[in-house]
Amino acid sequence: MSAKVKVVVGILVVFFVAGNISAQGDVYIISGETGLASGWTFTGPKFWGTITTENREIVKKGTSLSFLIDIHPETGKVYSGSSFFDKDSKGFSNAIMLKKSYLENGVLNFYINGGKNVSGNFQGGQKIQICFEFLKRDNTKYTPKDKSGKNPNCIRIDKYLEGEIIDNNPDTWQKVLIPLELFFDELCPPLEEIVGIANISFQFAGNEKPQSGIYITEVMISLGK
Repeated sequence: MSAKVKVVVGILVVFFVAGNISAQGDVYIISGETGLASGWTFTGPKFWGTITTENREIVKKGTSLSFLIDIHPETGKVYSGSSFFDKDSKGFSNAIMLKKSYLENGVLNFYINGGKNVSGNFQGGQKIQICFEFLKRDNTKYTPKDKSGKNPNCIRIDKYLEGEIIDNNPDTWQKVLIPLELFFDELCPPLEEIVGIANISFQFAGNEKPQSGIYITEVMISLGK
């Protein structure tokens, strides 16, 4: 199906964001060339920090637009974070659509780098976890839960991160590859009922207050990478 084709079901109009999905292509949430997916926005960090965009050089990829999710040295705290989501919170007309093959075999794929601490030095070691909200065919959201059934089913990136820990070198962007199926819980509806992504959140996890933020870029769902 062409990326420009609109699919109309009743009064619901759902479309593929241009360039975000093809027969075997990568489905971008954040592109290093064009930024955040069309029709998407992000939460304001408010009391705990800031979120900005910045062009950074990535080895072997050239200059890439990245998002800096930063932590305020005094008010930032554990489980601070930021969400990227469809602006249309009722109709989800900008949801990032996924074919069943992406839900079954897709991989969350992105680059990450440590931010600067209060001394102005790049610092790694951040503990990061990621959560999703998916869109169902009936135009409602499905939020996977953890084993308690109370909290979102967030996945820590540690063992899926190249090198397993975010380093202190601003030149070494590290790749993260997490199978998408790990985000689904035991109460996951049949994959035929899930049609896309409505929200992705990046949170600072662990037991200690983070000392610096993170840069992320090239956030996508891909097949076999």
